[in-house]
Amino acid sequence: MISIVECFNRNFIQSGATKIINWYDISGVYPIEPYSEDPAALLAQWPWSGHYKVRDALWGYAHYGQFSKVGWQYLNGGSVNLQGGGSVVTLKSPKNDYSIIIETKNAKSVQHIRFQIGGGLSPKQLCVWLSNKENSFIQQANVKPVNGTFTLTLAPNSVYSLSTTTGQQKGSFSEIPVQKAFPFPYYETFDQYSSPEQWGHLPRYTADIIDAFEITDRPDKKGKCLRQVVPEATLSWAPDWRPYTILGDEQWKDYEVSADVYLNKGDTVGVMGRINHVGTGYGIIPKGYYLQLDDSGVCRIVVTRGKKDKKAITGDAEQQAIIKRQNDQSEGGEKVLGEIRLSNISNSQWHNVKLRFEGATISAFVDGTQALQVNDSLYTQGMAGLMAGGGEKLSTPYFDNLLIKDMKSSIPNPSLGLPTQLPIYKTKGLQKSR
Repeated sequence: MISIVECFNRNFIQSGATKIINWYDISGVYPIEPYSEDPAALLAQWPWSGHYKVRDALWGYAHYGQFSKVGWQYLNGGSVNLQGGGSVVTLKSPKNDYSIIIETKNAKSVQHIRFQIGGGLSPKQLCVWLSNKENSFIQQANVKPVNGTFTLTLAPNSVYSLSTTTGQQKGSFSEIPVQKAFPFPYYETFDQYSSPEQWGHLPRYTADIIDAFEITDRPDKKGKCLRQVVPEATLSWAPDWRPYTILGDEQWKDYEVSADVYLNKGDTVGVMGRINHVGTGYGIIPKGYYLQLDDSGVCRIVVTRGKKDKKAITGDAEQQAIIKRQNDQSEGGEKVLGEIRLSNISNSQWHNVKLRFEGATISAFVDGTQALQVNDSLYTQGMAGLMAGGGEKLSTPYFDNLLIKDMKSSIPNPSLGLPTQLPIYKTKGLQKSR
């Protein structure tokens, strides 16, 4: 919180910046994705339950947002760095109200600051709001300038907002829905999205890490499905990989993930499991396992560590040896654990692929028949995902009937959203009917 105010103050004092756009205020992404928490003010990472968390960062925005409006101006004479650590900015309204916003992040001790109110500013008393490590956005006693001056005692590591305006308040957050784990078992047919454009062509819960997996018609016109729709590779400035999207719970251990897949000529497709990392923002190579199938019938089980992690092997000597054995020098640190060529695979038809995890045993199934079984203990838990082939020409396969469950569970009913999960966009037809 205090760092937000420090940055806002510094932007003007040092650079003269009077407009700031922060990305992003609400985090609705999975915790393993880059920037999943900072700098968001609100965490909404559990849409299947409606749960959310308010971070202290929100009150950093409140110290500015409730004390200024569009059209207010910074005052050069009232915006300075404090000698004892911290900074002060003053903003003035067109009607001569003003606000003073102070942070003391780098202060080592208490400071006593005397303010002299210049001509043309409102003579009214000022409300005072305080935030520190113990409390956020708490109203203090008002300050009344005497002969245009007043003194304020500033504690270290605190934020103060003073203003001649009124109406500031600290909102409340009652009846927040209880946090729940991702629904398990999970079954998605995509048929509930009868008008994909209303949802931005995006299903609930899948998070595209590279490229775009969108709801579309099945190639056989028998309902809806998911498709990777970007045909060309990006011009990436960071370590790139191939198209994939994730969903689920990073605590999942033993489970199976399966999907019906439809390959176009030259396509590669796969399902992913135990995904526990998707990059740090510079690079988007996952850590986990995937079952890969191409239209020539080649089927593989692959483990990937992520290119950046080969220099960060930690743990005792035995653990380091295990990691080194299961990592190679290819892009992404990928290692093929098992491979087979199947004779009954071709493009332009549906196939079912399934990846199963039972402790260190990992099995691959194609069209209901086990194709591969390997043993690997590098990862014990993580999320599920779908992937398409990479290269200069990206694969654009179709996915349907995504199923995630344990080995004993039967197929559940298709997943449905909460009653409060409504379409993002309104179609023209809906607008006319109102």
